[in-house]
Amino acid sequence: MRIESRVQKWGNGLAIRMSGALRTIPNLKEGDILSIEVKEDGFSAIKSKKKKWSEAELLLGMDSNNAHADLAVDLLPSEYGDC
Repeated sequence: MRIESRVQKWGNGLAIRMSGALRTIPNLKEGDILSIEVKEDGFSAIKSKKKKWSEAELLLGMDSNNAHADLAVDLLPSEYGDC
């Protein structure tokens, strides 16, 4: 499907109004995040999906300086559970 839309001034920037099929087919709602790929002759916008982070990604770059180890409390023996 191809739809034409006019670029209009919006504050200090430019905007494209998304209405009708341009909004309903990809199920866009206010506040949705779009991933935008910019090229010389235009751009494409794709609705972003929530990324699930792995434990390794969450811990990447963590060290003793930024892990807030000083705020950690000592566990009681009963809190260790079965490991």
